[in-house]
Amino acid sequence: SSLELVQIYQEYKDKLPCENEFNFLLSVKKMQHEKIELWDRIPSSLEIIDMDEDADFEWIVHKLIPKGGITLLYGRGGVGKTWLVLQMCEAIASGKPFCGLETKKCPIVYVDFEDSRKVIKKRLNVLGGSKDFKIWLFDSEFPPPKLDSSKWHMYQELPPNSLIVVDTLRAAHALDENSSQDMTKIMDKLKELRRREITVLLLHHAPKANVETYKGSTAILDLVDHELCLEKLEDEDNEAEIYRLGTKLKTRFEPTEIFLSFNGQGFELAQDPRMQKIYDLFEIIKEMGEPLQQDILKEAKEQLGWSKNKTLQILKKGEGTFWRKQKGQGHKFYYIPLERASSNFPLYNIKRKLENSPHKAGKYPKENQEKTLTSSEFSNFPEGSGKIGKYSGKYSEVEDRDEDFEYDL
Repeated sequence: SSLELVQIYQEYKDKLPCENEFNFLLSVKKMQHEKIELWDRIPSSLEIIDMDEDADFEWIVHKLIPKGGITLLYGRGGVGKTWLVLQMCEAIASGKPFCGLETKKCPIVYVDFEDSRKVIKKRLNVLGGSKDFKIWLFDSEFPPPKLDSSKWHMYQELPPNSLIVVDTLRAAHALDENSSQDMTKIMDKLKELRRREITVLLLHHAPKANVETYKGSTAILDLVDHELCLEKLEDEDNEAEIYRLGTKLKTRFEPTEIFLSFNGQGFELAQDPRMQKIYDLFEIIKEMGEPLQQDILKEAKEQLGWSKNKTLQILKKGEGTFWRKQKGQGHKFYYIPLERASSNFPLYNIKRKLENSPHKAGKYPKENQEKTLTSSEFSNFPEGSGKIGKYSGKYSEVEDRDEDFEYDL
């Protein structure tokens, strides 16, 4: 009340900055009014629910590049990040699918701080171009500003709903990429672009010794919305080089992965190399009935030449979809093939190759060897857990044990 405020003023007037009682009352009333205004200006959770905005995420590239988000794409130097993103941008600007994935057409500015005009021109001669696909080169007469420079606001002049690609994040500023404080400053600039409805894609490097992560401060990952890793899978069973493109560390949207191969002209969709292995192991389990894990390990080694660790990884991958794992007596596990898995096979485009195997391929019936599966959307095949786990593409040996045990991917 006013009376209480007057009493407060009389008690503390020597310490208050107000000239008199009247000014003190005015100041307090103003503060109360501003406090009420601020509360009223912040939307409630119910108001947010009632907003007209579509609750579904929009994608520039379906499940890869979220519209209006900041996406980090990292991989080892030379793995093909620039080629991949140039091909992706050409598809977006032209309004056509990228490796079978739907795109949303929008204007693009590809800010290249590393490659020369000759290198980019050579690649674009193969990939093609579009009038809505701009290339801003660092060695041009009008070079792009660094993100930590006083001219960075030039990026704010880009049209809303456009896509800006930064190649690479490390070359786009002069700060310390290992400093959380410095990287927060850079990410704050990018979030300002996001507030202007500009989608941001950052190309970044992974350490040579560890493709599981990226170079620099954790602030980079903390402040992006979505991350993707491009990695070449190392597996001696693959006849061609296979690349995995997908989430690994973080996403505010949904986890995803696709598999690609490079044909000399660009990337194209490839089969998940694990699916062939799951299919081969399913045939073994189905033939054996409801085998114990130790018998599956023995049979996979004899027929496919697989190590114990490799077989256990495939068992884990196919659990809940191709077979069900059940505990028996003691520490024994046995596997029950799922009937619905057989009916799902025609959704895939995988052909068994056991005829050319140096192992006991002849043990499989001929009709099973010739089965083919007919879809490229193998990467979306549901797993028992419903989650995408880490996959390095490598199999390593583990010590043999007599009893069955669980292997955690």
